[in-house]
Amino acid sequence: MIRCKFKCVSITRRESTIWKDNKQSWGMVNDAEFCAVMTGPENKDFFQSTPSGKINVATIKPDVFEVGKSYFLDFTEVPA
Repeated sequence: MIRCKFKCVSITRRESTIWKDNKQSWGMVNDAEFCAVMTGPENKDFFQSTPSGKINVATIKPDVFEVGKSYFLDFTEVPA
């Protein structure tokens, strides 16, 4: 497993086709953009796993992420 630390840098709301209650419908999507945390002495261990990177996540549930907060991301291999 590799543990990384990412900071939410922006959240954008947009309308899109979504699946809800097993049906396709029109609704709001929250696009959250994250950048790898690379600076500061408390983050040197995470920098070893994630020297740089960006991740974009879309969710239909609002308020899952907050701009300015950091989150752990764990990568674990999935058996084939």
